[in-house]
Amino acid sequence: KRQTQSTGLSNRRLLVAVSLFSFVFLSDSLCQHIITVFYWQPPTQLPETLAGAPAASIIIMNPDSGPGKQKYQIYVDAINSAHSAGVKVVGYVPTGYARRTIKEVEAQVTTYYTWYNVDGIFFDEVSSQASDLPFYQSISWFVRSKSQNLIILNPGTPPDPGYMNIADHICTFEDTYSSYLTYNPPSWARNVTLWNKIYHIVYGMPKEQWKSVIDRSKQLNAGNIYFTDYTTYFQLPSVWTEEYKYLEST
Repeated sequence: KRQTQSTGLSNRRLLVAVSLFSFVFLSDSLCQHIITVFYWQPPTQLPETLAGAPAASIIIMNPDSGPGKQKYQIYVDAINSAHSAGVKVVGYVPTGYARRTIKEVEAQVTTYYTWYNVDGIFFDEVSSQASDLPFYQSISWFVRSKSQNLIILNPGTPPDPGYMNIADHICTFEDTYSSYLTYNPPSWARNVTLWNKIYHIVYGMPKEQWKSVIDRSKQLNAGNIYFTDYTTYFQLPSVWTEEYKYLEST
């Protein structure tokens, strides 16, 4: 009986070891992409940003905590340039952690599609609670009704797993570099099948640590990343060129 228990434990340890090895192997072999937080106005760093393609494959535009009150040709031109470079652009829409009305959110979504040829929407200030899922399902269905319907949700922390079914990418971490060093996601977020969905944003990074951030993001199952040595999103990271060239080579 004792031997049987020991054998079972050995088998479980072997299974865990094989699973861990498989995850490390797969995460090392899968490609990572940069989803660029493009909040500066006007987009003066666009040439440098687009130089990051194909590693930097998506840009989040944010004229004024949403589409703003009027259409700007500079953004129209920037989006056209992005599309010519093979880069997708999504519009920033805050949701107030499900406290805004669906009508208000959908109005901003409609404005983006009316004024700008966006490829989808980045919903910010997203709740992580299961009770708010119907709200996010509703606004996501509204985006899905468009011909270009990429959806990114940003709770900034691991949400209820149900959220993973309603978006293309979900930001499960948005915080400082120091917090990233100790971040421990739930076990479901380490499932390698979610690699392409999970997105991490890290700010306040010591610029000499950019490679270590990439290594850690792979360990944490993040197939999409954005990390910067600044604490705001109004300029590209000072190591931007190093970042995208490294990702292109791995």
